[in-house]
Amino acid sequence: MRGIKKKRKEWIRGEVVWNTDEYGIDRGIAKEIEKVKEHRVVSHRQGEWARGEAHVNGCENRNGFLRTFLRKHPFAQ
Repeated sequence: MRGIKKKRKEWIRGEVVWNTDEYGIDRGIAKEIEKVKEHRVVSHRQGEWARGEAHVNGCENRNGFLRTFLRKHPFAQ
């Protein structure tokens, strides 16, 4: 996942609000990447799936496919 962490700076265009769950790879992203103006986190451990405008349902679906792809094709990292 280190490759993704480095690449995401290139993928972000314009200012964004980053919505995630408590997955560790995103901790501190607002400090690391200037374009991330706010990082909103929902806690699945606490039974939280959305908080106001922060939700990650669509992201989790895409990330599941991404993780599967990267397991099969590690050269893409």
